[in-house]
Amino acid sequence: MDSPMILTQMLLPEDLPDDTLRELYDSPDKTIQKEDKTFLLLDGYILCCENTPAGSEFIRSVRRCLQNSEKDPRTSGDPYYRIITDADYSPEQDLLRHSGVRYSSPRCVVLFRDSQYQDRDLFTIIASIIPTEPDDAVIPINRQSVVLIKNLEYQSEQDIREFSEAVIGTLETEGISGVNAGIGGTAKDITGIRSSYLEAHKALKIGEKYNSSEHVHIYACQLYERIIDEIPDSVKVKIRCGFFDHCASNRLSEEMLETVQAFFKNDLNLTATARELYIHRNTLNYRLDKFKKDFGLDLRSFHDAVAFKIISSFPDAD
Repeated sequence: MDSPMILTQMLLPEDLPDDTLRELYDSPDKTIQKEDKTFLLLDGYILCCENTPAGSEFIRSVRRCLQNSEKDPRTSGDPYYRIITDADYSPEQDLLRHSGVRYSSPRCVVLFRDSQYQDRDLFTIIASIIPTEPDDAVIPINRQSVVLIKNLEYQSEQDIREFSEAVIGTLETEGISGVNAGIGGTAKDITGIRSSYLEAHKALKIGEKYNSSEHVHIYACQLYERIIDEIPDSVKVKIRCGFFDHCASNRLSEEMLETVQAFFKNDLNLTATARELYIHRNTLNYRLDKFKKDFGLDLRSFHDAVAFKIISSFPDAD
């Protein structure tokens, strides 16, 4: 039986739109699918082929060849690295025992990434400051991304969050800024580590999009953001434009923006918000009344507050 013909192209980075190229660089598998094409990031080039079963199998074959021929000496033979980077890999028990890796142990993945894409080896920096416990592992994914696999037997997810914040805080005191972290869910055994890694990657992507002021993003705490992210951008733009086109004012003043953000941060609590803004409660009510007049929504109402929270997270039209 003849093998199906697969149409492929070799592209340069400048051949792709900026948003597609950034998405490809950010992909955990260096692979993305766009409409009828699949793109694989190589060293200085992009392999493009048709998005068909045969094309997908071809891409997987190329990735396996790359993994076998371009192993990082720091990860060569590391079952954790193979589990994270190869969706088809299943480690043998003998290899796990030889590597000192326990099969049944609760873990989660923390993905540290240099959001500024500076020319620095993040692994060398991170590995020098992270204190590791038995069964922890620090693994380089590329120069901008480092994975910490953290044992959760004696630590909670809140401990991991505080630990990640402390790592980033230490980096900032050393003058290294622009590093963010995503935390995946708990893997009950070694077979769940890749899922935790993909969740950590997704947490970073969602967090940098909707909560860019934060440095640590937890997948399990992003239910609202993940729901919003599933709505197509074209629909988001249409809803946002339709809403603001019917308002007396189509933009928030700096004062009003600060007020709304504080009100949401304090879970619609008037007293706590007024205290944070150092204003009288009556002044806060006056601002919320003005917002209602301009935008037709009373943020003191849960329904209206949720509606505006959703709409304000949508992108503007280009």
